[in-house]
Amino acid sequence: MHQIRTKFTTRIATLTAAVLLATSTASAMQTTPPAKPITPERMARLSEMRRDMLRLMQQSELLVQDADREAAMEEASKLKVELAQQPESERTLETFELDATTLVLTSLGEPSSQSAIQSLVDTLDNEIMVRSSEVQIYFDEVTGTLLLQGPRWQVEEAKGRASDLNQALVQRIKQLRMAKLEQLREERLEAEGDERARRRAAEDALRAKTVNISWNGGSLGELIAAVQNQVACNVVLSDPSVAKVPIPALSVQLMAPEVFFQMLATLPPQPGSEISVFVVTQASIDPTSTRTVKDDGSMSAITISRNARGDGAIRHLVIDVRQWGKPDEASRLVDAIGFAMDAAGFTDSVKIRLHAPTNLMFVQGPDEAVRLANDVIAATKAK
Repeated sequence: MHQIRTKFTTRIATLTAAVLLATSTASAMQTTPPAKPITPERMARLSEMRRDMLRLMQQSELLVQDADREAAMEEASKLKVELAQQPESERTLETFELDATTLVLTSLGEPSSQSAIQSLVDTLDNEIMVRSSEVQIYFDEVTGTLLLQGPRWQVEEAKGRASDLNQALVQRIKQLRMAKLEQLREERLEAEGDERARRRAAEDALRAKTVNISWNGGSLGELIAAVQNQVACNVVLSDPSVAKVPIPALSVQLMAPEVFFQMLATLPPQPGSEISVFVVTQASIDPTSTRTVKDDGSMSAITISRNARGDGAIRHLVIDVRQWGKPDEASRLVDAIGFAMDAAGFTDSVKIRLHAPTNLMFVQGPDEAVRLANDVIAATKAK
């Protein structure tokens, strides 16, 4: 029968059995040669004798007549003695090492969540009980070894069955592992698919708000139509003739409409085709406003005009700031003009300097920038 033991008691039982086996083996080696292997024919004969003995014992329980029952019991006893006297029935203690795969304790998915090894030992123990075998089973958890004690032929029988169960269990564990790996693979592919879908959605959302175009060249009006066919944006031309300004071939990706049209003003123009681009936002109209485009989802306006000075010449503006009184007022005027230039996209093309000793402010830049500076000055005076 199967001995249920803790690790500690299992080790005690194992060591005790090993000592007894070593002692009996050493004694036997002095008088008898090693036992011969049991042939399949002998195993079959011994199993048949045990079946006959068990059959007679079962019959004796069913017989009504005392004489018949006693006769059956006597015949069964004779077979039991005869079986015990067979050379192959000598007592022995042998080991059976489980496959390394089996030593990985894993659940077989049963509600009781038994380990693989426990399942093997329990199954083997149940089969031994059904066969009325005298074999006792000990399991050494430290070494992963089964200890089988009993008649030698029954121990061999148990070892053979343990081998079959072990191989079946190894296959079961491999199947479970393959199923788990397949499950993990499917989960990984699903997660990767979700991530790819999220990336595609984010890219699509970004493309819906940006300019993505390969332009072969044409008029500004045609380019504006192509861009507005892709992304919503407000583009206002100062007069219809601006739509005829030629724009060379270009290709951009993921560029905000405001940046895209401001970029057009930096392209080398053909004579007489210089343009100015202004981006009008709430901040450019009212610098004190804290409202942003994100507040209400509204969009800025992009205004495009032909440069008043077709030759692209730089204009200069000189202003006497003494009329503003205190020096800090003049500094605020410089800051206001600088803010307006940043908002209009003239940061890199305009220079503003305040000469304190003479109270003169110098503005240098394109015609539109100088006119914008004048507008700021006029608005400041109005206050």
